[in-house]
Amino acid sequence: MKYVCLTRVSSQGQMDGYSPEYQSNQFKKYVGEKPYVFFEEVEKGWRPVDKRNVLLDAIDCLENGDVLLVTHPDRLSRGDADERAYIKYLVRKKGARIEYTDAPNGETMEEKVMEMVTGIVSYIETHNIRRRVISAHQTAKIQKKRLGFVKYGYRDEDGKLVMDDQEQENIKYLKALRRKGYSLRKIVALASNVGVVNRKGKAFDLGSLRRILSRLDNAEQESVNH
Repeated sequence: MKYVCLTRVSSQGQMDGYSPEYQSNQFKKYVGEKPYVFFEEVEKGWRPVDKRNVLLDAIDCLENGDVLLVTHPDRLSRGDADERAYIKYLVRKKGARIEYTDAPNGETMEEKVMEMVTGIVSYIETHNIRRRVISAHQTAKIQKKRLGFVKYGYRDEDGKLVMDDQEQENIKYLKALRRKGYSLRKIVALASNVGVVNRKGKAFDLGSLRRILSRLDNAEQESVNH
């Protein structure tokens, strides 16, 4: 178990008491001797969660049982309860939780309600997606077609899914970098320098790289469980 400490700084943060130095000191007091990693997000106006790359990198770093540590709820999202509920949902999907150094009971009733609503909406969306996938698979089976996008590491040969040797080698390289603890951005940079790129011959974007590594993590976890 480790703490993933996230500071969020801006000129406003300097004025309201949440300077980088203050947040860092609070983390050190809270964590003590326990292991931690540190991420610093520079606030540049409002951005949706999927555009906040530092936050996504911090969440990506979480493992089962870890804690995403921030000083105060507004360091996650300023006054936006539904956005904080969504961030908490993403953290919980990793088997982790959020804690606050300055607000042990940081959740307001509004946030609790939004978290419940987010969970319900997520369940409905998941259920609808599952129904569409099952229907598509049934149609493809009748038409004797292979369904879906060919995941990285494989290729389609006459309707059959076979391993792509070059992409499998690329995956091994990406896994090795990941195990060394590099961030997604660093992995993209190092991989591009040695010619490890996506199918279009371009550098991996953070989203696709995150999906590839997440898929590998899940596969390894399943093999351990079995």
